[in-house]
Amino acid sequence: MRDPRPQVLVLAQHDAFRAALREGLEGVDLQFARSAAGVVEALEPLPDVVVVEATADEPEAIALVQQLRHSHPQLPVVLTGVGLDDAVRALRAGAYDALVDSTDVDPLRATLDRAV
Repeated sequence: MRDPRPQVLVLAQHDAFRAALREGLEGVDLQFARSAAGVVEALEPLPDVVVVEATADEPEAIALVQQLRHSHPQLPVVLTGVGLDDAVRALRAGAYDALVDSTDVDPLRATLDRAV
């Protein structure tokens, strides 16, 4: 039987981001990966949403959005920690949402609620 909590796979490169999500997203089953390859490997079973902390490498994050849109078009992908230009690129690449601030968990929670 599947866990009723939303299943969220997170590409998180910073420990502080992981800790903030663990603290701020109660009731969400979080699984973490440290690289785009780690996200692709962790897609079984398919999560409800993928969150990508893009602060380290925006072009890699946008490439991951494109890859996931191609392989799993129904899977919402949310980028966080992107600049405004990269947010627009991410949305054009098929991201469900792109959030500029990765330190504020409330907008991410609202986005996850809409995506699930």
